[in-house]
Amino acid sequence: MELFFKEDYFSMGLRRFYDETPLSIMIAAGGDGTLLSVSKLALEKRVTVAGVNIGSFGFLTGYKKEEIPKLLDDFLNRRGRVEERYLLEVKFHNKTLHALNDVVLHMSEDRRVIDISITIDGKFITDFVGDGVIVSTPTGSTAYSLSAGGPIVVPETDVSLITPICAHALSFRPLVIPGEKRITLKFTGGSDTAFLIIDGQSVLKIKHGEEVNIRIAHERLKIMFPEERSYFYLLRKKMGWGGNR
Repeated sequence: MELFFKEDYFSMGLRRFYDETPLSIMIAAGGDGTLLSVSKLALEKRVTVAGVNIGSFGFLTGYKKEEIPKLLDDFLNRRGRVEERYLLEVKFHNKTLHALNDVVLHMSEDRRVIDISITIDGKFITDFVGDGVIVSTPTGSTAYSLSAGGPIVVPETDVSLITPICAHALSFRPLVIPGEKRITLKFTGGSDTAFLIIDGQSVLKIKHGEEVNIRIAHERLKIMFPEERSYFYLLRKKMGWGGNR
C-alpha cells in the first residue's frame, strides 16, 4: 500500500509528491472543504479518498480524528464502505471542469442582482433575477443548496438539483431533474460580471451572454466511510435529528 496523508494546506512540493508517487488511498484531514480540494487529485489518480473530520460539521469526512488507526485497519482489511459519488461535468470557455458538490453562478462583489436564463437539453425553463443559482449533485445537496432551501437527496440517486439563490420570483422553487439531462446557465444581465464557482474552490469570471453547460460526469469519485455508519446515521448526527436508536 502507498499512503499519503494530506492536511489542510497545499504547496508545490506536495504537488510534486502527487505527480511522482503511486497511491492507493488518499486521506484528507480537515473538513468537507479539504476533501473537496483533494477530490480532484483523487480523481486524477483514480484512487479512493477517505476523510478525517477535524472540525464538528462535515458530511464527507466519515472518520473522527481519533479513528485514524481504524481508518487504516478498515482499508487494509477491506472493511470500509466505499461509495461511488456522482460528479458534475462543467464546460465553460472550452474547458472541462468537475464538481463533487456544486456549481454556482453568483453575483459579483458589486452586490447587484443578476439575470439568469436556464435551459435543460436545449429547452427553455425560465428566466429569473436573483443573487444566483446552484446546480448540485446529491452529495452537494447538504451543502450550499441546503442552506438556500434545496432538498436533501440520497447520494446514490442519479439526479441533479437546481436551486435558486434569493430569486426575485416566489414561484421559482428548487428543481430535481434526471442526471442525464444537460443544464445550461446563461448570464443575461444585471451586473457587468458574475462569478462561476466550482465546489467553492475555483472562482471564474463570467460575462454577459456567456453560457455554462453542466451534466452528470461519466467519472465517479470513490469515498470510504466506516461500514457500520450509514448515510442516514451521518444525517442524524450532523443535522441533529431526534431519536437515539
